[in-house]
Amino acid sequence: MSLDFISAEPPRVRTRGFRSATVLFGAGALVLGLFSGPAATAAPIEPTPSPETSAPATPEIPNGDFTTTWDGVVSGKPAVGQKLSVASPLLSPAGSVAYQWYRGTSAISGAVSSSYTLTPADSAQTLSVTVTATGTGMNPLILASKSVVVAKGTFTATPTPAIAGTAKVGSQLTANPGNWSPTGATLGYQWYRGSTAISGATACTYTPTAADNGQYLKVRVRASRAGYTTLDRWSVSRMVAAGSIVASQWPAISGTARYGQTLKVSQGWTAGSKIAYRVYPVRQR
Repeated sequence: MSLDFISAEPPRVRTRGFRSATVLFGAGALVLGLFSGPAATAAPIEPTPSPETSAPATPEIPNGDFTTTWDGVVSGKPAVGQKLSVASPLLSPAGSVAYQWYRGTSAISGAVSSSYTLTPADSAQTLSVTVTATGTGMNPLILASKSVVVAKGTFTATPTPAIAGTAKVGSQLTANPGNWSPTGATLGYQWYRGSTAISGATACTYTPTAADNGQYLKVRVRASRAGYTTLDRWSVSRMVAAGSIVASQWPAISGTARYGQTLKVSQGWTAGSKIAYRVYPVRQR
């Protein structure tokens, strides 16, 4: 097979990335020549980085757990004014122990020891204590005690009141309540004539009246305190004798002692006394 070209010049082919290319054809042969093009540059081969070498990690040792023997019993009388306590738990291994007392679900400020003295605010409340054990390398251990309900307190000293003074009409009597314990109680008084309360006689002193003559008087002392059971104590009865009328001023006559003139008499007696008068003529010698 033969190829004949009309043009004497070989055809030029424009290739991308090169300025020009010349194609030569001959009988039975095809020759391709590239001229004036930029040289192909091979991309550099990046070396594969080697993995970094590091020391093997030390395995983490988990914290240990306490073992304990503890019954959670709260000892003591659960009443206002009394002391409650809990025993320390037996820990293995040994550790530090912290305490916190609770009134219901609220922590009691400052109540952080193994014992606690109940206050009026604890009356009718439910109390408990938590014990927290800690130690180096150990997980904290929290133990909760059994709960107790707090009753009202009772007075520990309840003396019998005494009546001081002379038990007679017009002579003031005084109630001596004695020394109550614990201190801080509010004391109230009520005087009685027999078994009947005397209206308005609610002070620590009382002056018998004519209605008390020949009657028996006594006084009741009532002690009350927040968080405590109110308590009454009675005195021994005393019989009231008749009072004595006392003159605070001798009778004195004023005015002109003459026929037809008015004379006046002034005097002072025990309050409430009825005064009767009688005039006696006096003969001059």
